[in-house]
Parts: sequence; C-alpha cells; structure tokens
Amino acid sequence: MCVVTASTGSLATTPSHDEGLRKDNSSSKNASSDHHDEVDIVASFENVDCNEVWNFFMKTSVLSDFFNWRKPWVLVPQGSFMGYFDWVPLRFRYGPWHPACMAYLGVLTAWVYNEYTKGMAQEPFPNFQPMEAYTPSWYYNVAGFAWTSFIIYRIFCSGMGWTSWGMYTVWSWTFTALRHGLCAAVPFKPEWTNLSEQLRFPTLVQATLTFAVWNAAIGPSIYAQMKTPSQQASFCRFFGNSLWRQLHVYNILYAAINGIWGSPARALTKADFSVALAICLFYSYFYLVALDRMGVHYYLVFSPRTPFALVSWTILFACHYACFALWNTILTKYAV
Repeated sequence: MCVVTASTGSLATTPSHDEGLRKDNSSSKNASSDHHDEVDIVASFENVDCNEVWNFFMKTSVLSDFFNWRKPWVLVPQGSFMGYFDWVPLRFRYGPWHPACMAYLGVLTAWVYNEYTKGMAQEPFPNFQPMEAYTPSWYYNVAGFAWTSFIIYRIFCSGMGWTSWGMYTVWSWTFTALRHGLCAAVPFKPEWTNLSEQLRFPTLVQATLTFAVWNAAIGPSIYAQMKTPSQQASFCRFFGNSLWRQLHVYNILYAAINGIWGSPARALTKADFSVALAICLFYSYFYLVALDRMGVHYYLVFSPRTPFALVSWTILFACHYACFALWNTILTKYAV
C-alpha cells in the first residue's frame, strides 16, 4: 500500500497513451476545482457507454499500467474515469490516501480474517434435508431465478452494460439471483446445499444495505443536488424507471422471500456472519484498489483520501452486526 502514499496523481505515459487520455478525458481537465455542483450527476450516469469504455481501454495503456506498481496510483487525469466522475469533489478522487485510512484498512482486514477463521472453524451450517422439488417454494425459486436473471440481462444490454458490475447494487442483485438459482437446483444437486446456505445471510445483508442506504441516504442526497427543474426531472426519469426500482426497492422483497421461505428457515450462525464479512471485505478491496485507481467513484463517502472514510467504513461493517441481529430474529421465528 505504500504506493498510495507516494501518489502524486500525475500520469506518466507514452505519447500515444497521453493523447488518448487527453481526448477521452477532456472534461476531467476542467475539474481542477470543486465546482461539482455545476455537473449534472444523472447525465453522467446516463451518458456511460460500455462500448466507449472498452474502446478507451483498447486505445490506452491503462489496463497494463494497472499492474505496473511503478506507475502513479491514479491512472487517469484528475482521478475521473473518462470524465464521468467530474461531479465528485476533487479531494475525494485525486491525491494520496489519508494515512489513518490506510492503517484502519489494515485493522479491518485483520479483524475480518480473524472473524472468518473462527467462524468457519465451527460447524459451519446446520444439517437439514433440502427442500423437495415441485413444491410452492421451489416454484417460487424457479420463477425468482428467471426474473432476476432477466433483470441481469437487461442490465447487461443497457448502455452501461458490463461496467454496471462495479456498483454494489448490481453486485447485490447478482447474489440474489445466484441464491434463487441454487435453491431451485438443490433438490437435484444436494451437494450444492452448503453453498446455498453460505449465501443465505450475505444475500440478505446486501439487499438490506442496498435498500436502506439508497432510499434513506444516497438517493435523497443526489436529489438534493438537483438545482433545476430539468435536473430534478432527469433524476426521477432515470432513477425512477422500472429497472432501478427493481434494484433499489423490490430487491429486498426477493431476498427476504428467498431467505425465509424459499429454503427452510433456520437460526443464523457465526459462520453466516463470517462469510458475509469476507464478501464485504472483498468488494471493499475491489472498490478501493481496482476502481479507485482507475478513477471510478460511485460512493464518494468511502474515498480513502479523507478521514471521513473512517466513519463510513465503520458504519458499513457495523450494519452487518445490526442486520445479523435483525435477520437472525426473523429467521429463528420462522425456523422449521
């Protein structure tokens, strides 16, 4: 991680690389100030084209530079990938990581590793007979898997396409689809029961966080930055469409029905909590290492460049404790 503290945010490239970056990131060069309120955040998302992103990677050496630790940590001008994240204040996307954040990330990693090893050392998950096929709950899982897979197809065919999988929201939806599919397949593949059980609580906690954080914090905070009627209308049009409602509202319903009724309800164990923590840490590293280095900043409050991340990271993992208590109470009530 020492390469982060040494980052200057500048970009050392070959002439052809620099030319391509200047062309594809011209708007980023004008983002040296924090006048992010002048940028239409919704338009930044609507204008993302996965084909243009792929062409950008093909024309530049950003991907190869990513694995070259001698390069500066921030690989794109001003820390804004193709100018899509100019709306993020400069201090959150450009410059060295805060030393306290680096140290705290190490502490969190050690804590999660300790929790995971202790949790998996126990009897991971109670043994019980998987549900039978052709029952109402099995038909629900089949229908749920088909529907959630259809939404994944729609996401993949959208303008953002495969780039959408950088977002925690789509990450969470994918786990929900996988869990439905496993529950539908378990009657025919009993050996998949353990994997299905390992994903029960991670699916529930991810759907809960996506629903709660978006509707209580992220969504309202973005809308508050819409200064004009046209911007407010674009927010309602984009984030209020049927696809986004599936991802941010109905997601909790699918995860809850699957977790409580789609497979036999049971009390949660330390192993459930451990797996959820490990998956959360994995995404955190993906976000902080892969996305941050390429200038992708979906969640500015998690930026490691300000001490505020110490608060947001703590809240994120604390929410796992709260969700564990909530869902353990619910699942215990309906346990068979």
